Amino acid sequence: IRCVVPASDIQCRVVKHLDKKIIAIDELISSKNELVRLLKEKQISLISQSVTRGLHPEALMKNCGIEWLGKIPAHWQVLTNHQLFAERNIKCTDPDAVLLSVTKYLGVILQSQAEELNLATVAPAETTEGYKVVHKGDLVMNIMRAKDGSYGISGYDGVISPAYCIYYPRQEVNPQYLYYLFKTPMYMEIFKNYSTGIAEHRMRLYPVNFFKIPAVVPPLEEQNEIVMYLDKRVKDIDELISLTQQQIEKLKEYRQSVISEVVTGKVAVG
Repeated sequence: IRCVVPASDIQCRVVKHLDKKIIAIDELISSKNELVRLLKEKQISLISQSVTRGLHPEALMKNCGIEWLGKIPAHWQVLTNHQLFAERNIKCTDPDAVLLSVTKYLGVILQSQAEELNLATVAPAETTEGYKVVHKGDLVMNIMRAKDGSYGISGYDGVISPAYCIYYPRQEVNPQYLYYLFKTPMYMEIFKNYSTGIAEHRMRLYPVNFFKIPAVVPPLEEQNEIVMYLDKRVKDIDELISLTQQQIEKLKEYRQSVISEVVTGKVAVG
C-alpha cells in the first residue's frame, strides 16, 4: 500500500491542526450523547412517575402494602395480573394469517416490518397454522425475554409464535396504560425476579408467575388521561432524541471528512 508522506514539518502542522479540530468536534459529540442520555432518563422518570403517582400531585396518597410499590394515590387499586388478565391460547387454522413480531423497543409490530428494520429474530414461517391467535389490545409477551422488556400491546389482529404468551384484559382497562406501567424499570426488575429457569439465558416468565405480580390500577378515566399525556410527552422526547442522534451522526461524518481532507492535502494548514 502506497502512502502519501509529507515532510516532517508539514506532518507536525497537520497533526496540530487536526488535534485542535477533532477535540472540538469530539466535545460536541460528547455533549450531544450526554443530552441523549439525559432525555432517556427524563422519559423513564416521566413514565414511572405518571403510572405510579398519577398526574395530580395534590391527590391523597396511601401506603399500598407492597414495599417495592410504596405509596400510590389513595383512590387507586392494586390488583394482581390474574385479576386483570386471562391467557388467550387459541391456535390458528389459517395458513396465511397476519404474522406478528414482538420487539423490545417497538412492542408488537408486523413481521414484515421487523424484517425491514432488521429486527426479525426468526425466519418467516411457511405456514401460520398452529400459531397463537392475537387480537387488538392483547398483551403479547416473549416469555424468554420478558425480563428484558420484550412485550407489547398489539395494534393488530394476527398470529404469533406458539412459544409466546397472549393475555387479554378481563375487565375494562386501557391496555396502553398497563404497557407503560410494565415498561418501567421497577416492573422490568420484578418480571426478572419472577422469571424462572436453570440458567440465566433460559429464564422465562411463565403465566403462573406473571399472574402473581401486582399492578397499580387507577380508575379508567385516569388511565386514559395518563395515556394521552404520556403518548404526547414520550413522542416529543423521542423526536428530540432522534434529532440529536442525527446530529451526532452528522458530526461523525464531518469529523471523518475533516481528517480526510487535511491528510490528503485538499485543505491547507498553516
